[in-house]
Amino acid sequence: MYADKEGGLWIIPTDKKPYKFNRDLQTFEALPGINDASAIFQDSDKEYWIGTYSTGLYHLNRDRDYKTGY
Repeated sequence: MYADKEGGLWIIPTDKKPYKFNRDLQTFEALPGINDASAIFQDSDKEYWIGTYSTGLYHLNRDRDYKTGY
């Protein structure tokens, strides 16, 4: 489980997909397109970095654009 700087909760369960908790719906929602996540981190610019086991490092910016190749 990871708590971000805004108090959001993230998990990576055994299916290896990152999920963020939606407080309004009281449920976790999967981020599409990442199926082998291993770690989540939020940097000082409040942007997310999601490490994976086999497909590299994803950068999730504020507009929710995925970037890989790092």
